[in-house]
Amino acid sequence: MGGGRQWARTLWVAGGVAGGLAVLAGITWALWLLFGMWIALATLVALVVAVGDLPLAVVANRLAGCHTGAEALLGRMAVVTQPFEEDPASGRSRGVVKLDGARWTARTTTGGAPLVAGAHVRVQGIQGLVLEVEPDER
Repeated sequence: MGGGRQWARTLWVAGGVAGGLAVLAGITWALWLLFGMWIALATLVALVVAVGDLPLAVVANRLAGCHTGAEALLGRMAVVTQPFEEDPASGRSRGVVKLDGARWTARTTTGGAPLVAGAHVRVQGIQGLVLEVEPDER
């Protein structure tokens, strides 16, 4: 059991004992004072618990990072939908791939045999709206 729960249970028991002793002693004003302090303490504990995890969550989110845009595409798998044809000017193949349901123009990162439809490729980079891919050896 966590230390915070044990601490709360100890406060609850101590408050109950103090309230019971106050009633037995006939000191009703002490009971009302204790009740008011208990409400204030419970509110303070609730605020600490509710807000206490917020900075930790913010730091964890920043450490995990969130990749968007071109950065999010790097390393992703795509499927060739239109066979790649060799581009004599660059020595690389060029074609169309499908990534997450979207069609992208793509070219290979190095020369080699043109890719056929249905082949799996991995995104290595992006230049403008053209993905740079290489065949996946799966």
